[in-house]
Amino acid sequence: MLIRGARAGDMPAIAFYERNGGTRTDTRTAHFEQGFDLPEFEYSRPAGFRLR
Repeated sequence: MLIRGARAGDMPAIAFYERNGGTRTDTRTAHFEQGFDLPEFEYSRPAGFRLR
């Protein structure tokens, strides 16, 4: 299984993953040392899946 992440507001990345068969499998918050947090989505697809 391949897993990738995208920031919640990164619409081009989200569209790419969904267009190419990615399934949103988790939503979480990324915490940065600089003192800010950003929501992110995890996308996964089965091993051996080929891009369209």
